[in-house]
Amino acid sequence: MFGFSPISAAATGFAFMVRRPFWVLRFIIAAALVTKGAMWLAQYLPMQAISGAIALTALMIMASAIANAAVLRNLVRGEDGGFATVRLGGDELRLAGVIGLIAIGLAFVALTGIILVLGAINQGAFFGELAFGADRAQWGSWMFGGLALVLTLGTVVYLGIRLSLSPAATIGQRRVGIATSWRLTRGRFAELIQAYALNITLALLFFSALATAAFGVWWMLDQAGVAPVKFDVAQILTAIKAFVAMDATGGLKLVGAAAAPIIAAQAMANALAVIFPAGVGANAYLCFLQFARDSQTA
Repeated sequence: MFGFSPISAAATGFAFMVRRPFWVLRFIIAAALVTKGAMWLAQYLPMQAISGAIALTALMIMASAIANAAVLRNLVRGEDGGFATVRLGGDELRLAGVIGLIAIGLAFVALTGIILVLGAINQGAFFGELAFGADRAQWGSWMFGGLALVLTLGTVVYLGIRLSLSPAATIGQRRVGIATSWRLTRGRFAELIQAYALNITLALLFFSALATAAFGVWWMLDQAGVAPVKFDVAQILTAIKAFVAMDATGGLKLVGAAAAPIIAAQAMANALAVIFPAGVGANAYLCFLQFARDSQTA
């Protein structure tokens, strides 16, 4: 394993998509079915009660764990996963626990930060009144509140990056990998945040190019008089709204005959939104793990 490269890590998911297109196609279908199943179960939850909200959160975490485990088994352990690509077993249960623990931890940090921001705004107003006068008290609020907000966001991002290898480590070790992620990412924050930023940029470029191509085909079909829906700005905005909402039923009602491509695009976007960031985590985990092993044997 060569040294870690943010560019290589950012492109890992894209390279995997090119290298294993038929697996990715099967995964898109499987992930869509998992999502649909989770949505079907969610409609029976008592959302008026706190227990319903907790159950819905657990359901979404489990669906995410199933999808991420399928991808990471390929990228980390080199296991195909069979025709269905997804399964429900020890990997998924451990990964669901890891995702849940990290989500709860980051949510607690964010909530604490919000409380600190509100307190800083209040204290800032008092400081601003003393320093600048009563008519400019809001200056202190902006200063103190802004600093507290930056500190909160920075802390959440830092912790998120340091813990981001936990899913890959959990699949790689077949046990909870939170501590492993924290150990392997020590001193690697700058490299990792570059990799994730590049990954997000590449994903945005990819989806933008895909959307441009899709609308180009739509326009050509419209010019040929065979488009299922007339190509116009209002219809484009409706399609984008349905896509961004990730609401297949809403898309069916809104865009009529164009529902099939919109639903297909939603399914592909959901699946690739798992593959792309998972590629960064898998690449970094394998590189850092190999580096740690080499350092021990040197």
